Amino acid sequence: MIPETSYIKLNPPAKKKQAELKIQFDQIVEDYAVSMNMKSEEILQYGQMITAHNEIKKLVVIICLIESLQRINILRENGGFPETPEFNEETIKDLLKDIKVEKSDDLEKQKSILETKINKYKNQLEKSKKSAEKEESSEPEDFDIDQQFWNVCLTLEMHVNPRLITVYEFGVMIKEAMSKAEAINKANNNGR
Repeated sequence: MIPETSYIKLNPPAKKKQAELKIQFDQIVEDYAVSMNMKSEEILQYGQMITAHNEIKKLVVIICLIESLQRINILRENGGFPETPEFNEETIKDLLKDIKVEKSDDLEKQKSILETKINKYKNQLEKSKKSAEKEESSEPEDFDIDQQFWNVCLTLEMHVNPRLITVYEFGVMIKEAMSKAEAINKANNNGR
C-alpha cells in the first residue's frame, strides 16, 4: 500500500511559491477585514446621528405638548373649567416614562430638563457630523493608476510597457520601490 503523502511531493520552488501565495492571501484577508471594520464604523456613526436626530424630534414634540398643557391650564383657570382626564400632567408623565431623562412634577422644570437633553443630542449630532466630514475629507480624491505606475517606474529607474505587466508584477514593483525609498531614507538619516 502506498502512503497518501508519497505521491504529493512539492519541489522546493513550489513550496516557496505556496508560501508566497499564503502570505498574499493573508494580506488580502487582513485588508478585507480592515475595510469591513471601517464600513461598520461608518454605519455605526450614521446610526448614532439618526438616533440623535430622532430623539431631538421626540423631545421637541413633548416640549410642545408641555407648552400646550401650560396654555390649556391658564385658559382653564381663567375660565373656571375643571381639569380634563384626557390631557393633563399624567399624560406628560406617561410620555416621559420610556425616556431616559430626569422627571419633575413642575412642568416648567421638566421643559428645562428636556431642553438640556436636546442640547446634548444636538452637540452629539454636530460632533458626529464633523467626524464624518473629517473622514470624507481625509479620503484621497482621485487615484490615477497611470500616474502611480509611472512614479513606480521612475523610482525603480526602469521602463516597463504598461500593457504587458500584470497586477501581481506591478505589486512586486511597488514593494521594490518602497524598499528602495526606505533604503534611501535610512541612508540619508544615517548620514546626518
